[in-house]
Amino acid sequence: MTRIVFRWLALVILGLAPAAAQDEGKLNVAQQDPLPRRHLQFHERGIDERALFYVAYGDMLFHSPLLLGEAARGLGLSCASCHSGGEANRQFFIPGLSSGPGSVDASSPMFNPAADNHRFDPFDIPSLRGIRFTAPYGRDGRIASLREFTRMVIVQEFAGPEPTPLMLDALVAFLNELDFLPAPFLNRDGTLDDRAPAAAKRGEALFNRPWQFLKSVPDLQFLARDAARALEPALECTAALLSPSTGIVDSHALMLALLGDAERHGAVLALQSPVQGGEVVADGIVLEVGGEAANAMHLQATTVVNCAGLGAQAVARGLRGLPVDTVPPLHYAKGNYYALAGRAPFSRLIYPVPVPAGLGVHLTLDLGGQARFGPDVEWIDRIDYTVAPQRADAFYAEVRRYWPQLPDGALQPAYAGIRPKPHAPDAAACDFLVSGPAEHGIRGLVCLYGIESPGLTVCLALADHIAAKLLG
Repeated sequence: MTRIVFRWLALVILGLAPAAAQDEGKLNVAQQDPLPRRHLQFHERGIDERALFYVAYGDMLFHSPLLLGEAARGLGLSCASCHSGGEANRQFFIPGLSSGPGSVDASSPMFNPAADNHRFDPFDIPSLRGIRFTAPYGRDGRIASLREFTRMVIVQEFAGPEPTPLMLDALVAFLNELDFLPAPFLNRDGTLDDRAPAAAKRGEALFNRPWQFLKSVPDLQFLARDAARALEPALECTAALLSPSTGIVDSHALMLALLGDAERHGAVLALQSPVQGGEVVADGIVLEVGGEAANAMHLQATTVVNCAGLGAQAVARGLRGLPVDTVPPLHYAKGNYYALAGRAPFSRLIYPVPVPAGLGVHLTLDLGGQARFGPDVEWIDRIDYTVAPQRADAFYAEVRRYWPQLPDGALQPAYAGIRPKPHAPDAAACDFLVSGPAEHGIRGLVCLYGIESPGLTVCLALADHIAAKLLG
C-alpha cells in the first residue's frame, strides 16, 4: 500500500505578515481582514485558558515576535502573522519571497542566511488546524514529532534563540489545542443536513454506496472542510474523501512490461495489421487482416479477444456470424485536457464530485509533477482530437470551484481523448460491457465495449474476467 507523505507542512511557526496592499518592493505589515475564527479544544470542554498554564504560555509565545530571529523581530512578525487563529493567512505577500498571496519561500536567506537553499521555491502557507493529526512534518516528511519540528522552524528557518524545554512544551500544548472548525452542514450522527449543497449530497451518496471493491481499500477517510484544507491549503471544498493509497500509473512502462510477459510466453505483436472483417466457422474464427477482403491475409484462431477500443463495434459488426443485436451502439464522448503553466499548489490528485458521463474536471499530476486539468465531456459525431482554446473558459469556472486562486491565463491546451460510450448523451451511464459466449453464443470470442481510461488501471483484473468468460 502506498503511503502519502505530508510534504506541504513546511511551516508550523513562521513570522511572516499579511500585506493589505502589495506595494512594489515594500512589505506592508497589516492585520488580516477578516480575522479567521479560532477554534480550540478546551473551548469545547468548557475550560478557561487561564486554568491551562502550558496552553496559555504557548498562546503568548505564538503571538510574540521575540520567539523568532532578529530579522523577523525587526518587522514585528510572530507565528500568528502567518497563522492567525491557526488558519493560513491567505492575504500574506512579501515581494521576493511569495509567488502569490498566501505563499512563502521559507528557505530563503532573508531570515536565516544559513538556511538558504539557493532556490526560489515558495509554497502555500498551511493551516495549523488539526495539526496533531498530520504527522510527519516538513516538506519531505522527515520530522516525526511536532516538538522537534517546532524547534527546527524557530532555530533553523528563522535563526531564533534556542527555546527552553518549557517554551517548547508550551508551544506544542497550544498547537495541539488548535482544532478543526465544526462542519456547518453535519448532523450529530455525521450525516449531512438539508442545508448542505447539492454536490455535497451527491458525494455523501457515493460515500455511503456499498461498493464491492472498497473492501480492498480500507484506508479511505471522510474529511470535513478544515481537515481537507489542512492537507491541501489551496483546496476549497465542503468535505472530501481521502484515499491515501491512490497513485498514478506509468502507462507506457506498464504496457512494455505486459508485452514482455506476453512475448516470453510465445506471443508476437503485429502492428499496422488492421482487421477488415472475419467469419465465424465451425472450428474457430477466421480474421481478414491487412487489406481488402480479396487480398487480405486470412488467420484462423480458436480464441479472439476484440479489445479495439473506439473500433470495437466496427470489428464486431465485421464478423459474419456474430449476432448483430449483441453489438451495442457507439457514441463519442471527447475529453479535453488543459495543462497548468507553472507549479500547482497541490500534492495529491483532486477529484470533484462526478458529473454525468465523466469524473468532472479534476486535477491530475504526471510522473514529472506537471499538473493537468480535465477531462470535460464533449459529445461529438466524429473522431477529432483537437483541443479548442475557447473551451478553457468553462475549465476556469470548473477548476475555481475547488481552486479559487487559479490565475487567469494559466491554462494551455494539452491533449484530448475520446471515450467509446455505449449509451447516448441523454441516457443513463452504464459500466464496461464484456460480451462473451454466454451473451452472443460464439465459442472462443470475447468483445469489450465502452472501455475507457479506467480500463488501463484495472487491466489485470479485466484480463482475469476475460479468461473466466473464455473458460466458462
